Amino acid sequence: TTTTTTSSSSSAGQAGQSTSEPLGSSHSVETFVEWLCNELRRPSNGRSEETTITCLSLLLRNQNTREVFLKHNGISALSVHLVSSHKTQTLYEVCLCAWLLSFCKPAVQEILQLNIPKKLVDVVKQANKEKVLRVAIMCLENILKDVKENYSVERYSKLVSKLIENGLRKYVATQKMNSYKDEELIESMDWLEEKLEAEVVLKISQFDEYADEVLSGTLDWTLLHKQEKFWKMNAANFVAKDCTILKALARLLETSTDERTLEVACHDIGQFISHYPHGRGFMNALKVKPLVMKLMVHPDPEVQKQALMCTQKLMLSKDSLDLLSLA
Repeated sequence: TTTTTTSSSSSAGQAGQSTSEPLGSSHSVETFVEWLCNELRRPSNGRSEETTITCLSLLLRNQNTREVFLKHNGISALSVHLVSSHKTQTLYEVCLCAWLLSFCKPAVQEILQLNIPKKLVDVVKQANKEKVLRVAIMCLENILKDVKENYSVERYSKLVSKLIENGLRKYVATQKMNSYKDEELIESMDWLEEKLEAEVVLKISQFDEYADEVLSGTLDWTLLHKQEKFWKMNAANFVAKDCTILKALARLLETSTDERTLEVACHDIGQFISHYPHGRGFMNALKVKPLVMKLMVHPDPEVQKQALMCTQKLMLSKDSLDLLSLA
């Protein structure tokens, strides 16, 4: 009897090679899958969740079953159970289900809509068992390949950027420090790392995208804000065209009521000061200091935090800040 408990990569690989052969009468399979979907939504007893997920990790190897599962909104029911706090075996089997579904193009669309890639990033972050990490990584790889093949360049770029913002690049690098021996896992992590790095290189050279975000009046923690390379490469662009972008950032501190916009604006002004010669002088000329200091007592703690760090950069020399960071 084939089970999902094995941690070998060959077992996972065979699972991905779906079959369209019928499992039994179509009516009985559909009835059973519908019942399993309902069990995912409302487990009938304490062990029902684990048993249901184990059954699905076997049944979803069949392409026809995947289609039935989709028909009964199974992905939304399954996504609730994709949490890194699960027992190792249950988490492995949930991830295995997601991976099997990632071979089905209609399923990938739902996977994206339900933000399942973010849940998989959380699994990569927390995974301490090789088999769990492998299926999560391989599922992300499948999703990215499907989006690149079947969606627009913009949609692919947006997905990769979001994965980076969610921390995937950092978590993959951390997991690669472990002594994993599974060649398939190592290859998948290398592939993911390459695609994520390529997106970073592309984005940091696109200052226009950053400028559009600032001029829109609404900021978020998109990919560029926390990339050191972006600031090193583009700091001079902030003073181009009579400091257009710098002035726009300063205006946001005064006019915006959106907490996220205010915290990102404080962060970005601090980054400009750190990376541009005489950046502090430019900000003083724009009378930014009183605006930032006012935000130090903002009701939102994240705005307070970013305003405090920005104020330090406005008031202290680079040498003093370097000493502070070492303390």
